Amino acid sequence: MPFPRNPKFVDRVSQLDLLESKIFAKEQRQKIAVTGLGGMGKTQIALELAFRTRNKYEGCSVFWIPATSPENIQQALTNIGRELGILDVNSQNDARKLVQSHLSQESTGQWLLIIDNIDDVELWDNELKEFLPVSPRGSIVCTTRTRRVAVKIATNNVIDVSQMDKEMAMQLLRKSLIQEDLLTGSSDAMELLEQLTFLPLAIVQAAAYINANEMTLSDYLSLLQDQEQDAVELLNEDFDDDWRYKDIKNPVTTTWLISFEHILQHYPLAADYLAFMSCILPKDIPLSILIPGPSRKQEMEAIGTLTAYSFVSKRSADEALDIHRLVQLATRNWLKMKNEWSFWTQKAFERLNEILPDGDLETWRVWSDYLPHAIHIVGLPGYEEEENRLQLLYRIAQCEIDLGRYSTAEWAQRTLLKINQSKHGPEDERTLMNTSMLADILRFQGNYTESEILCRRAIEGKEKILGPDHLSTLTEVDNLTIVLRNQGKYTEAEEACRRVIEKKEKLLGPEHLKTLTSVSLLGLVLLHQRKYKEAQEVCLRGAEGREKVLGPGHLDTLLSKNDLALAYAHTGRLDEAEALSKQVLEIQKIKLGLNHVLTLKSIETVVRVYVYQGRLYEAEPMEAEALEISRKKLGANHPRMLVSMNNLACIWKGMGDVEKAIPLMEECHNRMKAVLGSEHPNTINSGKALVHWRLELENKTKNHKNSEG
Repeated sequence: MPFPRNPKFVDRVSQLDLLESKIFAKEQRQKIAVTGLGGMGKTQIALELAFRTRNKYEGCSVFWIPATSPENIQQALTNIGRELGILDVNSQNDARKLVQSHLSQESTGQWLLIIDNIDDVELWDNELKEFLPVSPRGSIVCTTRTRRVAVKIATNNVIDVSQMDKEMAMQLLRKSLIQEDLLTGSSDAMELLEQLTFLPLAIVQAAAYINANEMTLSDYLSLLQDQEQDAVELLNEDFDDDWRYKDIKNPVTTTWLISFEHILQHYPLAADYLAFMSCILPKDIPLSILIPGPSRKQEMEAIGTLTAYSFVSKRSADEALDIHRLVQLATRNWLKMKNEWSFWTQKAFERLNEILPDGDLETWRVWSDYLPHAIHIVGLPGYEEEENRLQLLYRIAQCEIDLGRYSTAEWAQRTLLKINQSKHGPEDERTLMNTSMLADILRFQGNYTESEILCRRAIEGKEKILGPDHLSTLTEVDNLTIVLRNQGKYTEAEEACRRVIEKKEKLLGPEHLKTLTSVSLLGLVLLHQRKYKEAQEVCLRGAEGREKVLGPGHLDTLLSKNDLALAYAHTGRLDEAEALSKQVLEIQKIKLGLNHVLTLKSIETVVRVYVYQGRLYEAEPMEAEALEISRKKLGANHPRMLVSMNNLACIWKGMGDVEKAIPLMEECHNRMKAVLGSEHPNTINSGKALVHWRLELENKTKNHKNSEG
């Protein structure tokens, strides 16, 4: 559940009973939409339904998705996947399909999925519609402010949350007030409810203010009437609603404005937190993202104040906060009215730049929850400090790369490149750095053609401003070497790599880390050229050198050890190859997770060793799993996925099942032609294998017919 049950909830029996009957009756409905004005209590009704379901229907799982942004939807689905045990940290791009597949299985059991605040038609169409699970044992309840969205989601299966009547509104006010005797013998209570148009959220907010200040209903009414009209109109600006009468103002904003000013006067740190949270996403706000206060005690008191005013809800389970979306919008308008919006957006940028690393996989569990908020604030309008935005975009790109989420990293890096190119020109060092980073990201995604173009552009630019022998220029040549190797241009890659090693040895020495990087690249190029004896010597130099400088558990050391294990396998040192490749794989599973690209590479090495040892029946399930992960993680046309497909087909052929191997190799060969080109060595080799396998199957069929004859 997203937050604790609200003890002030007024039980709307008719809506709850109707929802329950639609969900749990024999002819249950798959999708139901609950619609009504913002602040009318839709979320609370959905929460009460969830609690009733949990208490009344044992064994029915309840899931909650806040649909306020693509990032929040992705994060919620990721959390659901983790809770179900079907998703690792590095599989976030696959959360929608994995959760959909799991919940669509009847064996999963009975479940209720609640999608809260789905007010955006495009968000529904693009992020949710095609990824919703379908099961005879599952139901989906959506809450939305817009009836058009409700009809689109559930056709005529829509429940309207109507305005509270006087009795229900009075019941809510009574439950919300500490001093119930304030309601005795006074007409102020009904006047207050009428001023608030019986809106549940407004009633709760007003009561929180009255409780905190020990004031009378009459005093609060006078505050409502004293607010300046222009401030109310400004706050109303963001609250247009298709189903609200245009000539009736939304008094909840007046209520919030009173509370904002009071918090600012008496609880400055709480006001700071409210302002800061208006700049980031409204859901899943880690407590650690907030600007530190003078003491832990004051931080807790500030959060307690905002909770008491019902501005935020605290999730005790995961130490995170939610701020109501309308409260967030009202706070933004409040800041704009006070000419402080630019100040707080700058604070948000500075804070995210402070706590979001350039990329540190050792602590990803801490900072990965910051990323959706960082992505959100780089798109905030009305902020002119370009350097803060550029720095945050860079950090986002680095973190997304380390998590293996390359599409978001590409977006951030393309945005950076466009800005710097326009601002500084194509040959500026910052532009060239962005060019190089984008080339890397495209290479990770298997887009070798554009990656090579950008690599050569970066080399040309750095040669012009720094010279051909500058270390930064040589690093760009290293990057080009990797792309050339992936394209099967091995001779050109080897020549470039040897030139770089020679220059780095003169500049830095043979044991420098940057020299060893080029040495490791050369080892891989030699492996691809089947120069196994020299490759083993070069890989050993790279692995030993990196371990000496970086330590045995560093990711770069592990990469070099993985390459060395592959070289051992090719030179017949299979026991050493097996021990080393398994050691690397186990460490990478812990550090990166099973689904990371580098872990998949290590799995391939273990599989290759098993194949050389003749252990095909052990290799087959590992390769099949690697293929499935690669397909989901990287896409059906990624070169690494194609390597897994090729390897699995070869394993099946080695196990004697040529009929099963040929269709998979045919698919692989066709994809390789489209992705890598007809002249790539992998494409050529897969084509040759197909010719031989088809001939073998043809001869086998002929021999079988002859024997029958």
